[in-house]
Amino acid sequence: MLQDSLVCCVCVCVCVLQVLDPGLRAPYVNVNRWFATCVNQPQFKAVLGDVPLCTKMAVFDAKKYNELFPKEKKEKAKKGGGEAKEESGKGSAKKQQKSDTHKKKEAEPPAEEDDAPKTAKFVDPYLSLPPSPFIMDAFKRVYSNEDIETKAIPYLWENFDKEGWSLWRADYRYNNELKMSFMAANLIGGMFQRVEKLHKYGFGSVLVFGEDYKLSISGIWLFRGQQLAFNLVDSWNVDAPSYDFTKLDPENEEHRKMVNEFLVWKGDFEGRGPEPTDGKIFK
Repeated sequence: MLQDSLVCCVCVCVCVLQVLDPGLRAPYVNVNRWFATCVNQPQFKAVLGDVPLCTKMAVFDAKKYNELFPKEKKEKAKKGGGEAKEESGKGSAKKQQKSDTHKKKEAEPPAEEDDAPKTAKFVDPYLSLPPSPFIMDAFKRVYSNEDIETKAIPYLWENFDKEGWSLWRADYRYNNELKMSFMAANLIGGMFQRVEKLHKYGFGSVLVFGEDYKLSISGIWLFRGQQLAFNLVDSWNVDAPSYDFTKLDPENEEHRKMVNEFLVWKGDFEGRGPEPTDGKIFK
């Protein structure tokens, strides 16, 4: 602490001795008191000696400066003269060179930085599939705006295209690690956020069953094509490895019953019913 104060005082001494006359020092009462206290300490006096305060601000003396630094002035003058002559002889050439360089820079495309992070371009894996008569957006509108049991479920089975779309059952692998129901629901929500670009080609109902510390997660997914969508794009496959997926047969009555229960959030759910604890819809 004493060493830091000494360094500060040495810096301030320059101003106090030569610049800060009584008029300029007057507003800084606390600084004056601190400085006077420091410079009168025995440890400071041993280094600085007596420190007289400035009575008249120092004024720059050009004559004295020239006497102290005559060589520097002559060298600058000589150098300046030589450069002036050289510039007069080559001024036009340099000007032309500068103009050519400027035109070259304008013509050249900006160089790419090798170290710049490159974002992988999203490639839609479904563009090569043939058209399907089943329109996902139409089903989602019915599901969202009409009665699910009497309107949405019949619409699904009346219009479902088993060649262009597929149904999947999903079961979470690590149910023993689930603690609170809201945390399990957040787990599902996080997965939905990471597959945002799948909305056009997918629909899901993923539900939480049981009570806190005795929970399980299961769901059904409807995807474009016959492959599991999560395997088609790396960014879609972040959470999917935590689930076991089983492909369902849309003509199987038991599978249809299962899909219906997950759509309406009501049923036996293989002994876990009659209603889920929580859940989320991906649409």
